[in-house]
Amino acid sequence: MSTDISPTEIVRLYRVWTSIMYRCHNPKNSQYRNYGDRGIHVSDEWKDFDNFAKDVGLRPNETYHLDRIDNDKGYFKENCRWTSPKNNHRNKRNNTYYQTHIGKMCQSELIEYIGYTRKQFKRAVEKYGIDEFLIMFKENKLPKKRVVEDITAIIGKKFGKLTILSLDEDKSTGARYYCECECGKTTRVARFKIVNGIVTYCKSCAKRGALNPRSKLRCDGAST
Repeated sequence: MSTDISPTEIVRLYRVWTSIMYRCHNPKNSQYRNYGDRGIHVSDEWKDFDNFAKDVGLRPNETYHLDRIDNDKGYFKENCRWTSPKNNHRNKRNNTYYQTHIGKMCQSELIEYIGYTRKQFKRAVEKYGIDEFLIMFKENKLPKKRVVEDITAIIGKKFGKLTILSLDEDKSTGARYYCECECGKTTRVARFKIVNGIVTYCKSCAKRGALNPRSKLRCDGAST
């Protein structure tokens, strides 16, 4: 075993190794049916922990996983690599894969590559079908993506007498913001009413305007 591997890393590697051994060679292990039962085994060389540790080497960082390049093959030096959680999840056999003009891609990888959101991808596939969608992808004729507004972009801006302080985390009734009026009071206003100029100050200011016939304020919160 390499002397460059610290005792802490040796313990971590040993846990990785024992986990692999159990799920590939112990029928009582809960994951055995997805590994050993379908022919995924550890090579004879890697049944010796020292050989395993020497071949895989140091993990790039604590978040990385030991990943099999070909999920239909077992654990041996040429088929394993340290990879990021993101890439590891994309290499699972239960992912949905597509054969594109630039190679085989899992669904999440394809979505990221073309710059769609999951919803945009789903709607496009429902409309055109996956075969037509992949042809459009190849010919660079994908439908234009609807621009999704950043609802936090207006925080700090002023609309009428209201300054946007923060976004209400509860979006069950739509996007709403906490705002501060020039009078010093804080109010919560729906995004639609703010960006469309329906509400430009707090309810207290609106009420004061309603009680004063000469005021330029109306009780509905809009300017006359």
